Amino acid sequence: MQPEIGALARQVAAHLDGFTAVHRDHNACLRGPDGQELWLHPMWNHPGRVEIGGHYPPCDETYRLPSHKITVAVARGPQTIAKEITRRLLPAYQHDLKIAHDRIAQTARDHQQRTRHAAALRATIGGCRISDDQRETMIVWYEHGSGGGSIRLHGDGSSAAIELHAAGPELTRRIADAVAADISRATQA
Repeated sequence: MQPEIGALARQVAAHLDGFTAVHRDHNACLRGPDGQELWLHPMWNHPGRVEIGGHYPPCDETYRLPSHKITVAVARGPQTIAKEITRRLLPAYQHDLKIAHDRIAQTARDHQQRTRHAAALRATIGGCRISDDQRETMIVWYEHGSGGGSIRLHGDGSSAAIELHAAGPELTRRIADAVAADISRATQA
């Protein structure tokens, strides 16, 4: 018979500094400092054992980070389960969780910088709209009779892909001037 996972999680959390237990349906989560989440799952195919896995924040920045899981016999008791978590799971999980948090912070800094670049380009080009999907910012414009185009800013906005469609010399010059002014601002900063 499987133990009541919520009670087991509370008992294990009592032996882990800074962790609290939250029961969810057939699982439980041990929430710890710095956004740590350790999920406990009873192993249906191995009665008497529990799987504990470290989870990352739900975002793209955690893509390709390794998963961290251990299994422990419930009969060893909450104190030993906590020791096994501390010894076998936490060191590698905490290391990779820090990498995830660093990536998330870098993405936020990149987005902020890219937004500034887009605003400066928009002010210079005029008559355009901006769309942003948190990974890429696109500036799009169209002028009847003069053509149109787009600038896709990537990362922190220091690299871009530019497309011009049926652009006459005046529009091409304005876009080139806008990009040159943006590059000049970036190198002076």
